[in-house]
Amino acid sequence: MFAIHQPGELIADRYEILDQLGQGGSGLTYRVRDRQNNTIVALKALSLGQMEEWKQMEMFQREAQILQQLNHPNIPKYLEHFHVETESDRIFYIVQEFAPGTSLATLVEQG
Repeated sequence: MFAIHQPGELIADRYEILDQLGQGGSGLTYRVRDRQNNTIVALKALSLGQMEEWKQMEMFQREAQILQQLNHPNIPKYLEHFHVETESDRIFYIVQEFAPGTSLATLVEQG
């Protein structure tokens, strides 16, 4: 999966891309600044144009639904989900609180 957004890009006139945190089977995750309240949040994005199979969309939608229902101190809080249409794509997003720290992939690489 290729990067959907670049640092400095503004999504939905609100979320400013700072950097990419990682990628998985159901999208790319970015660290972004919410310009409405000047906080750092995590933004997960799934591009319809880059999807390899429809199951990815089903899993993304399910993730958004489940996150809305969860309330646990060890799970970043769900904030919203939405989609943006461009001339060439439709991109779906999930916004959550940002949990600072070292990624599992980095810890594994470090032994």
